[in-house]
Amino acid sequence: MSRNYRVLLRVNSAGAEPIEAIWRQMASLGINDSMVKKSMFAHFSLAIYPDECPSELFSLLPGIAQQLQPIEIVLSKIDTFPGPEGVLFLASEANDNLLAASNLFHRETKNILEACDHYYRPGNWVPHCTIANPISPQEITEAIATIPALSAEFSPISVTCAALELVEFFPIRRIASYDL
Repeated sequence: MSRNYRVLLRVNSAGAEPIEAIWRQMASLGINDSMVKKSMFAHFSLAIYPDECPSELFSLLPGIAQQLQPIEIVLSKIDTFPGPEGVLFLASEANDNLLAASNLFHRETKNILEACDHYYRPGNWVPHCTIANPISPQEITEAIATIPALSAEFSPISVTCAALELVEFFPIRRIASYDL
């Protein structure tokens, strides 16, 4: 796994529990353990910076966090991103506050936009909470057929993002955290 840096909105513990329970169940059933193995936590990434952490983030993030309030989000749909690695995720309902947070972040960090992974730039970003990454098409089918929370018993999950964080990924290391 390559190292990268992410700016994310961290889901509070009450909202994270049902998501992380799905991760644990997938791992215990031998379907996919990607999130458990990475010691992941529920979040929404606003930006990913491959290889290098822009130093400007350290001075910009406190001011961005001061402009944000906790964001309530409803995860209402199971979906996938295509591609060689495959991603199974929970998609959020349209959420003006989440979109505003992303727009604010990218407006305040416009001088380092080129360093941000293109999937997370304005116009490309799809707000989501990852269930598994990487995951094969067979594992996706098995997860949806086997895990009640991903199948007929699926019901929307309400979460609150209450912190803006800068995190190094893999291994995971929190570099900075700011309450909203």
